[in-house]
This record gives sequence, C-alpha cells and structure tokens, in this order.
Amino acid sequence: MTKRVLALLLAGALGTVGLASCKKKAGTEAGDDRDYEEIVSIADYERVASADAAGNAQKNAQGVQIYDRFTYESLDDRSVRVTNFYSEVRESDTSYLRDYTEHTVVIPATLGGKTVAEIGERAFSGRSEVSAVVFPAGVTAIRALAFAQCSRLTALTLPAGVSEIGDSAFYECTALASVRFAELSELRAIPAGAFQKCTALTEISVPGYIETIGQSAFLACTGLKTVTVAEGVKTIGKQSFGGLTALENLTLPASLTSIGELNFYISGAATMTAANVTVPAGSLAEDYVNEIQAGTPPLEAMTASAE
Repeated sequence: MTKRVLALLLAGALGTVGLASCKKKAGTEAGDDRDYEEIVSIADYERVASADAAGNAQKNAQGVQIYDRFTYESLDDRSVRVTNFYSEVRESDTSYLRDYTEHTVVIPATLGGKTVAEIGERAFSGRSEVSAVVFPAGVTAIRALAFAQCSRLTALTLPAGVSEIGDSAFYECTALASVRFAELSELRAIPAGAFQKCTALTEISVPGYIETIGQSAFLACTGLKTVTVAEGVKTIGKQSFGGLTALENLTLPASLTSIGELNFYISGAATMTAANVTVPAGSLAEDYVNEIQAGTPPLEAMTASAE
C-alpha cells in the first residue's frame, strides 16, 4: 500500500512538472513573451478592441479582430502606470489566444477609470506586434526600457506632456525610422542609451528645449546621415553620437557648453568637411569639430571656457 501511494505521489509530481514546462513553452515560443502566464493572472487589466489612430478596426491576416490587453497599477487615486501589454484574438466567448500581428497600438487615456500617466519599465519591451504607438495626452513619463527591442516599431512621436524618459527607453528598436519631438515640451533630457542601436534612423533633429543629450543616447545608430542639434542644447554626453558610420551632415549650436568624448568621429575626418558641417564661429562646437578634422578626436570631454 505504501509503495502504491509513493508511486501515485511521484506520478503526480512528474505530471505537475510536465504541465509547468508546457505552459512555459506556450508563453515563450514567439520569443517576446517574458511572463505571459503571470500577466494573464493579473486582475488589474483592460482588454480593448484594437483600432488605429483613425479609429479603424485592426485585424490579423485571417480577418479576426485584434484585442490589446493592458495591465496597470495605481500611482495614486487619480492615475495609473501601464505595466505590461500584449495582443490577443478571441478564441471563444470566454478565452483568448496570443496574437503577434503588427499594428498600431493606441494606449487608452484611462484604465480602471484613472488617467494613464506613465508607461512603466519594460512595459512594451520586446513586443514584436507594435509597429507604431499613440500616447494619450495624460502621459508624463516613459520609464526605462519601456519600448526596448520592439523590433517592428517604425515611427515615434513624443507628445508635449512627456517630461521624463528613462534610460534605454527605445533601445535597439531596429526598424525605428522616424522620431519626432513635440514643438513645445517639458522634456529637458534625452537619457542614456535612449535610442542606442536604432539602426534604421537616418536623421534626427534635437529641439532647443532639450538641455542634455545623455551618454550613448544615439550610439551605434549606423543609419544616421543627418544630425541637427538646435540652439538651446547645452550638453552632449560621452558617445551620445558615437559610431555613426553613415554620418554626412552635422549641425551644432553655440549654446553647447560641454561635449563628451568619442562623438562624431568614427565616420572619419574625410566626411567632416566645411560643406556638411555647420557650427558657429568661436564656439565650443567649432573647437570640437576642428579637433576631429585635424585627426585628433577628443578623448576627454571638452567644455566651454568661462568668460
């Protein structure tokens, strides 16, 4: 009798292990579902019938309506943070299946009756179905790695209300070809690694309300041909624009007071000619570019002399 009980217990244990393994595989076979099983058990979520910015229903290749599921947590009694996201299609009246059809994700203005104020750390990270994202007006912060490695994200417009972006928020979004900043904004810094390895970017224009461009912000954006930094920007960090092997056109302002090492150099002195470089005479930017053109790129940060 004892042996039979032990055998049954052992069989049950093995069955549990097998079930757990299958469950994990089902959630991770597409390569971008970090914690699918955990997400589906979270109570604080809303499932929304997916529609593009114009309100048109979005469907998969089989013509089935896509649903976007947002999990969230409260920040206070009025606002929430989006903590995770994935897309589904309806399997039956009571169940849904994971779907990976690329589409525009319109983040709701409210979840659980509260304003969506933040996009949490890693909330959309690795979600291959995201080809574009529309932020609601109430969003003020996009946390670290929020959209990192969204491999199909092609275009991004940062709304005026965003005042804070976390490190590496859009790291290695390799299809990201367009980044647009609001005409006016409370945003004052592009953080470290924000757009690092976004290799599809061909041009970037940093507005003058940005004061600081962080270390490695655009490092290894190997498709960047045109970089324009507007008057008002004060600091460019170490390697903020390092590894730009395609760089052809560069415009820097007189307002810069500090430029970190290893910027604008890997493309070589041959491309840093007067024809494609615009810098104010007598500025720190001019001194920095002159060092590069002389074949002696700064290996330490250069700062403007105090007057």
